[in-house]
This record gives sequence, C-alpha cells and structure tokens, in this order.
Amino acid sequence: MGNELTPLLEVKNLAISFFTDHGEIRAVDGLDFSLGSGQTLGIVGESGSGKSVTALSILKLILPPGKIVSGEIFFEGRNLLTLSDSEIGHLRGNRISMIFQDPMTSLNPVFTIGAQIAEAVTIHQKNSHHDAKKRAMEMLEMVKIPEAASRYDAYPHQLSGGMRQRVMIAMALSCKPILLIADEPTTALDVTVQAQILDLLRELQGELNMSTILITHNLGIVAEMCDEVLVMYAGREVERAPANDIFYHPRHPYTVGLLTSLPRLDDRGESRLVPIPGQLPVMKAKASSCTFAPRCKMAQPKCTESEPPLYSSGKNCESRCYFWDQVIVQR
Repeated sequence: MGNELTPLLEVKNLAISFFTDHGEIRAVDGLDFSLGSGQTLGIVGESGSGKSVTALSILKLILPPGKIVSGEIFFEGRNLLTLSDSEIGHLRGNRISMIFQDPMTSLNPVFTIGAQIAEAVTIHQKNSHHDAKKRAMEMLEMVKIPEAASRYDAYPHQLSGGMRQRVMIAMALSCKPILLIADEPTTALDVTVQAQILDLLRELQGELNMSTILITHNLGIVAEMCDEVLVMYAGREVERAPANDIFYHPRHPYTVGLLTSLPRLDDRGESRLVPIPGQLPVMKAKASSCTFAPRCKMAQPKCTESEPPLYSSGKNCESRCYFWDQVIVQR
C-alpha cells in the first residue's frame, strides 16, 4: 500500500530483536510500510509497541543487545541496511533527520544551543564556522524563538521546555532533510505549547516539502497532522489506513480501544473513558495467535488458534483482524 509512484521510504518485512539473558525479545516483527514525498505517516500505539525502535532502525541506530534480524529499508531506492557506517552517517542529519523524545537529554548541557546547531551544519554540510553560525541563526528565527540573536549563546537549562523543543527542531532541520522522524515531539509539553509546536512542524513541512514520520500515542495529534496512520501492537501492524478512516471507520478492536480511551471535546462529561484492560505481551517468539486476543472484547476461539493475516479492508486500508468488518466504535 502507498503511492503509485516510487515511495521515498519503503520498509519491507522488518524484524528487530533484543537478545537478553532471558532470551530473544522480538520488538518488531514483519513490519511493512511506505511513505511518499511530502506525506505524513503517523505511527501510533502504546509504549512498548515498537514505534521508537522502528524509527531508530531507519537510521541504523539499534544498539546491542538489539539487532535488526531481517528486512529491508529502502530510502531513495537504496537499502539503508546494506550501507557502510560512513555512508549511513552521511545520510543522518543530512537527508534524514530525527527529533527525539526528550529535548533536555538530547541537548548537550555544556554547549550553547547555537553552537550545537552550528556543529550539525558544519559536520553535514562542511560549512565554514561563519556560514554555520549564520545558518544556525536563521534556523532559530525559522522556528520562531524570540530574540534569536541573544538566545544563540544560551544554554539548554536557560530555556523552557517548549523553547528546547524548538531548538531540537531547528537542529533537525538545519541541513534541509527530505525525511523527518519526530518521536513523540510534544510529550513533555503542556497543551498550549504542544499546539504551537505542531503548527510549527506543519508550517516547516510545507516550506521544505519534507516527508514526515510522526510517532505518538496521542491520536489527537494524528488527526491534526497525518495523511495515513499505522497502528502498531506488540511489534506488529494491526491496522493501516488514511487518517479519516482510522477515526470514522476503524477496522481493528485495538484501534477502537485507543479511540475510546481518548477524551472528546463534545462529550460534556456525559460518559466515562474506557481503558483497554490488560497489558502488552512480551514477544519471545513469532506470533501463533492474535496477540491482542487476551485484551479483546470481540475475541473468538479462532483468534487464539492462529494469527490473523492482514486483510484488505477498504481502499488503502488493512486490518489484522478476522472480524474487521464487524468492528464498530461507539460515538
């Protein structure tokens, strides 16, 4: 599924495991997706569903005891998993950039924010110190940091959480990447600042014509930002569809669970949020049944006997559920 044209990014049968003292833990298992130029793909699911690990694999940042055990990741027609360290290093921050979850731990506390942005430009663009500083100043202005010239010499601890996140965005976009991976970019921010950051990302994406992978557990952000949504559970795709379909015609019980656990602005306090019972399973082997069955209200004996395949459940829609055509969400 994806664009009729050759996609910018194409992930095929990706599997990632962590080899621990307690055995192999399968974090991602047989994942496929693609992303076209200028599009935004939202990857959603609970913590532990494999979202961030998937993102890190695109940049070959999976560290031991983790390992990419199978699959292919094509970017601009090249399989990233076959590239040397120097080749993938040239792409990181240059053609593909990533905004990490926590800006306070991602920024170096002993260097000024301007120096850190300029360093990224110097490393990837081979610019002179003067040109790198000029570019860093431009990026601080682009992400709308007030008094950018005076903030250039500020240290991370001197900025608010929202300002630090803007610095991370400035650093990620300083080399004009064509693919941006944003891993929970607004998690630690209050709702007002969240809205500002999302507006900024949307505006910059339009200006730079970037493709974006947005990793989040917040379906409200997905509704605002994404063209297509990939729902992950226990390292597997359970549903994928255009954003409108996910909200109005979900085809997997897990997606329904995520939706009904969200507060609604039009609810007026008349109903309670419905949590998803139970916890994510720890995957130590390839799934032999529906991994969501123990938590699913729709589960039937068939669900525990074999894993459902991915069903084509509509135009550009897929669902890993035997009963996808019976799934409803209460409004």
